[in-house]
Amino acid sequence: MSVKHGVIMPEERKKSIGVSEKVGDKLSTFRRKVLRLYLQYVNPKLAKATEAAKEPGTFINKLLPQNIGLWLAIAAAITGLLVLMMPDRFWNWQIVLFLSIFLIGPALFRMLQGLRSTFYNLLVAYPGKHLLNQEIVLENAIVAGSAEVTLHGENWLLKGEDYPAGTHVIVIAIKENVLFVTAV
Repeated sequence: MSVKHGVIMPEERKKSIGVSEKVGDKLSTFRRKVLRLYLQYVNPKLAKATEAAKEPGTFINKLLPQNIGLWLAIAAAITGLLVLMMPDRFWNWQIVLFLSIFLIGPALFRMLQGLRSTFYNLLVAYPGKHLLNQEIVLENAIVAGSAEVTLHGENWLLKGEDYPAGTHVIVIAIKENVLFVTAV
């Protein structure tokens, strides 16, 4: 590098700028790769949110309810009923109430549907789990350690000690389509 009185010559400045631009490009490429890996493997929900935020139309459509007309009618009906029943309390708040029902109601509804499907999947994954600790009155006697019973429209095989018909038993375990019972 040639220096005259502490000044860098223009040719040398161009070379040094070119080197720093290359390093800056490599650094920004590295940052993008690390961010992409983070979003792909560590936090995929954040990746979906950032993709949705890139397109405002898609982001707004995810915020708004799927059936706008239905939720407008629901919000209007609830707001109207509350203002009609208690006009002193809700008259000043009717716009806020309407908008909150219209915007928060669908999200709450979707969340409850998700919980319902999760609960349903849990029951399907472990059939008969709802029968644990349930008391059953035997219609047929348990003979030789087994009997059949129909509960809630489903046929189950009972296993346990021999008990006469009319005995109160409780379900203590479930394995596949077999209920293990003992006397109360």
